[in-house]
Amino acid sequence: MTSLRLHEVLSIGVKNATGKRAHDGAPVAAITDESDPFFILAMKQALDNALVKLVDPPNPSAAWEEQLFRRANQFDSGMMMYSEDDPDSVPRPDPDVVAAYDETIKVNAARRKRLNARLAMVEANLMKAMSSTLQDTYTSMLE
Repeated sequence: MTSLRLHEVLSIGVKNATGKRAHDGAPVAAITDESDPFFILAMKQALDNALVKLVDPPNPSAAWEEQLFRRANQFDSGMMMYSEDDPDSVPRPDPDVVAAYDETIKVNAARRKRLNARLAMVEANLMKAMSSTLQDTYTSMLE
């Protein structure tokens, strides 16, 4: 008799739980907890992908700076004069382009810092979700 009552209570509880989830609009198999290991793994993968895709643009003044460095360090016996009008000279980059490049670099650096901080937090949560033997296996894999 007790097992029938227990079975009845459990079945009613399961029906109510699925009904509440459906009522909330979330599917029955939805992940609803931020500490769920599947969510943590998905978040870690998304952060890794975002960091890989975050690439800085090429420096527009790199050729100009290289030319200046080469000219400054080239042996000159005093017989040869360098001129800005030299046809082989690399033109100076546009200041607006350099300013836009500097702004992009600052934005990317700030975003990279935020993503790395979030990734460290997610990895710490992942380590908390693992058992001690899995933690040891995970850390030995990364070495």
